[in-house]
Amino acid sequence: GSGAIMTSAVYYPTTNKLYVFGGEDAVSAQNFNDTRIYDVASNTWSAGAPMPDVRSFAVSGYNPGNGKIYVVSGYNTGTVDSAQDTTWEYDPVANSWAVKAPIPHAVGGAGAAIINGHMYVAGGRDGTNTVINLCYDYNIAANSWTTCSNLPFANNVPGSGVASGRFFEFGG
Repeated sequence: GSGAIMTSAVYYPTTNKLYVFGGEDAVSAQNFNDTRIYDVASNTWSAGAPMPDVRSFAVSGYNPGNGKIYVVSGYNTGTVDSAQDTTWEYDPVANSWAVKAPIPHAVGGAGAAIINGHMYVAGGRDGTNTVINLCYDYNIAANSWTTCSNLPFANNVPGSGVASGRFFEFGG
């Protein structure tokens, strides 16, 4: 998986490490299930437990409330018709994966943010090759998904983040 594109990365502040999940080979479009861990302080890489399946264009985030990382949706081949509805929970302490409730609409290339125990996933491209404006709210403690207000317009591979406790999605 070295040189993978379309990975998903999460900073884990507890240990000052960056977790990089999955991705695909730019030439062959082969997808990977690698968990790569970058230690910022020592400038070294190590391998974590493999993901439950190969994945590219997934979204991910760190939930400080329970110390876990969430990796949602994405593709498991080099084509968009392979959009997946998976929600995975990664425990950086135990170095283990758990399968959680699936997102209602499989998508790749969405924007995402975790705010107050909720992971918001919006936009992206679904398995029909349609760029969507849908928004979903994952309640981490309840392990359940609900819909949230649609984006004003469909958006694929946007920038996203949190500011002042609000989810922002831009570009794309």
